[in-house]
Amino acid sequence: MATPEKCFLDFLYLNPNIQTDSHFYELRLNIADVKSAIDFDLFEKYLSVFNSKALSNRAAIFIHFLGNNS
Repeated sequence: MATPEKCFLDFLYLNPNIQTDSHFYELRLNIADVKSAIDFDLFEKYLSVFNSKALSNRAAIFIHFLGNNS
């Protein structure tokens, strides 16, 4: 079974059209649940395995979104 970190990265990888805070807002995520489910150190480790600048940019926007919508 995939971890929450891997699931979110796979989702970002498979949906390159998600590129702004407003795109993440439209997903109607429960921010508190997402923050409690994700180990951000593990998220970063998995992200480095993808070795994708585009995915890294989307992941940074995702993390920024989570930080601005507490």
